[in-house]
Amino acid sequence: MFRKNLKPLYLLGLCVLTAPAWSQNAASTRQLVNQGNYWLDQGREDLAADAWRKLLAADPAQPDALLGLGLIDLNQGRRAEAQRRLQQLQSRHPSAAQTARLRAALAGGGSAAGGSLQAARSAAAAGRYAEAVKAYDEAFGAGGPPDTLALEYYQVLAGTQDGWTRARDGLRRRVAAEPDNAAAALALAQVLTYREPGRREGIAQLRTLSQRPDTAGPARGAWRQALLWLNATRADAPLFQAFLELQPDDREIAARQAQLRDQAVRAEPAPDPNQRLLGEGFRALQGGTLDVAEARFAQVLRAQPKNTEAMGGLGSVRLRQERFGEAAELLRPAAAANGKWRGAANAARYWQTLQEVRRQPGTDAAAKVREAIALQPSEPTGYVLLGDLLGAGDAAAAETSYRKALELDAGNAGALQGLGTLLGRLGRADEAAAVFERLTPEQQERAGGAAVLRATLARARAQQAIASGSLEMAQIELEDAVLQQPRDPWLRLELARLYQRLGRPDQADGIMAGLRAQDADAPQSLFAQALFARERNDWNGAWALLERIPAAARDAEMRALHDTAWVQLQAAQARTLVQGNRVGEAQLLLARAESALGERIDQPGIAAALAGAYADIGSQQRALALAQRLMQGNPDVDNRLQYGEVLLRARQDAELAALLRQLGDASLDPAQRRRLQALRSGYVLRQVDALRELGNLEGAYDVLAPVLAQQPQDPQTIAALARLYATADDHGQALVLYQQLLQLAPGDVDAMLAAAGSAAAMRDLGTAEHYLEQALARAPQSPEVLAAAGRVYRAAGKNRRAESYFKAAIAAAARGAGQPDNGYPHASTALAGAGRAFNPFAGITRGNTRPAALRADPAPLPASGAALAATLPATAT
Repeated sequence: MFRKNLKPLYLLGLCVLTAPAWSQNAASTRQLVNQGNYWLDQGREDLAADAWRKLLAADPAQPDALLGLGLIDLNQGRRAEAQRRLQQLQSRHPSAAQTARLRAALAGGGSAAGGSLQAARSAAAAGRYAEAVKAYDEAFGAGGPPDTLALEYYQVLAGTQDGWTRARDGLRRRVAAEPDNAAAALALAQVLTYREPGRREGIAQLRTLSQRPDTAGPARGAWRQALLWLNATRADAPLFQAFLELQPDDREIAARQAQLRDQAVRAEPAPDPNQRLLGEGFRALQGGTLDVAEARFAQVLRAQPKNTEAMGGLGSVRLRQERFGEAAELLRPAAAANGKWRGAANAARYWQTLQEVRRQPGTDAAAKVREAIALQPSEPTGYVLLGDLLGAGDAAAAETSYRKALELDAGNAGALQGLGTLLGRLGRADEAAAVFERLTPEQQERAGGAAVLRATLARARAQQAIASGSLEMAQIELEDAVLQQPRDPWLRLELARLYQRLGRPDQADGIMAGLRAQDADAPQSLFAQALFARERNDWNGAWALLERIPAAARDAEMRALHDTAWVQLQAAQARTLVQGNRVGEAQLLLARAESALGERIDQPGIAAALAGAYADIGSQQRALALAQRLMQGNPDVDNRLQYGEVLLRARQDAELAALLRQLGDASLDPAQRRRLQALRSGYVLRQVDALRELGNLEGAYDVLAPVLAQQPQDPQTIAALARLYATADDHGQALVLYQQLLQLAPGDVDAMLAAAGSAAAMRDLGTAEHYLEQALARAPQSPEVLAAAGRVYRAAGKNRRAESYFKAAIAAAARGAGQPDNGYPHASTALAGAGRAFNPFAGITRGNTRPAALRADPAPLPASGAALAATLPATAT
């Protein structure tokens, strides 16, 4: 498209070299030189001549103007005029390039070859480059262009359709052969600009040549034209800027540069507002301005819900706000997209797990905390929580966990407090005191103050006193601890247990009543009271207390005791059915209870309770089958103790004796020692009752005497002795013992009924009615209590009143065949008529009245009670 504007150098003046002889710094001279070159480039020789004449008017010997006018004269056929201008150049500038160039141009005219050369130049001037090249070839012959005309020829050749590459290569050879030839360098640079592939290289060369005094003018003009031809992009903007630095007033070039700038503005994508918001959000997060950071990240997520950077940022905000669940949800996809968020995601999961476990610990709480610790093994908080969870059941593991936390943070208040409390509960008072001394005053205050720490140490000293047998000293320490921490349910429970051991049940009730008054609905308070009720075999009370704890607030221990209490209630109903000779219904009741428990029956406490219930109704085979679950694998001490309790109730005395000997050599904590003592006592007392029922009262007392000496205030031991006196018809002494028993256990309904029976046997109806009224007040719907009242009144000759109690007993027994709606699947039976009706006369005849279903084969008894007592394991002190 631009080929019409191409001119060979001798026509266009691109080889019109600016001599340093004239005022090259004059702006007007440079402007006229450029104008002349420009108009020649546009084919306007008339206007170019005007520019050259103006130059000659200012300087008659100006070489650019003489060359330009000489070439125009030669092109228009005025050879003589061209010869005259050559003479002027030779006179004033004999060695100038302009002189040599005009001489070379004139040398081509005159001969036949000259005619061809003239024809070639005329065709080139008219833009007929192919015709011009043909004429040049005729003029030059086979030898090609002479050196003097090579530049002229290659420039015309470059304008043809297929000649540009040959022209470029020919000029490169000329420049390589004559590196100091400015005209050749200028010609090559111009030819490179004729085609787009070489245009940028040509522009770069022309820019360099424009800095040389001898090529500045034509190089600058060619440079300008190349810029106008250039298919420019935004990347070419520096090329235009470089030219405008030399020619700032060139409007056309400036306009092209402006076009490029506009294109760049239009092509450049608009700044993403979300990137700006993200930057502001992260700066705010780093500066701790969480509300600003939250707003920025949330705004990005509203526009781009899957923007992982915004998710990571907002997740980090939530992490600092301790909203760990939300943080984990946001950081999970962010970490999946970019590993840089993995640490924050792990931290969120870690704290979320700890938070959830604190709010609602379940059976798998410890396992969850261990998984969290694996995510952040250098963070002590997880070890502290794990120690808190393990403290009740695995003191050794809890201690290890607390100490690991202290390895990571020697001053960690939670670890110090937890370890000190654990050591105190274990009776290691000196170690607990040393740990508490490491707490700063501020940490002590956060831990509850000095009162809490003193209470913990007093508790530890009490444990030490109990272990050494000094119960009175233990009482002083625990009473002091309760004074320091009156709202601590566990201190009150320990003191109540001690009062029970000391034979002061009224004070035990009082200390627990204080707890009920202070924290009536606190889960821990209710749980402590339920434990106390369990230890007194008050399963109705334990169940009622646990029912007051919302299901969501019950931890694993609470749920286990809740299930155990429910099983004990079913066991009580089953025993009632058996007493009414409805053994089949009792068995079906327990079978349905077992089914209702499902997998929970695998828990040791529940399995032991249900096994004991089966043993109580005479189903020893099922009882022992369930109890075997307790001995699977490598059973711990607690499981073996529970197994022994089932053996006791199932009357498996030989196996129980062997188990007691094994447990005698085991390492036990204080609670386990108490359970073992109770198991031993139960074993011995059952032997006492067996001998009594056989009529061997002397042997029975010989077996009972050592136990009585060791635990004279034990209610079960006193009850066994009272039964001996009652069997010997010494009802006065029996009544005294029952009254002593009721002082120790004021709520013992069986003791009330036994006292009423002894009083009735003595014809003391007033005393008998007194105890009957107490029993009826506590268990007004109990068939046993109602039947006992009937028997007392019948013995007193008040048959009408006795009959009313017997009828009430029958009705209560019928109601007892079902069970209360307690949230478990119903385990009651519809076979109400399957067994015999309730017998109000049961137990009146002397001798053994226990139904056969409740009797195991009697274990062989030693020849004498003394021998039996000698075979018993030694009791703990």
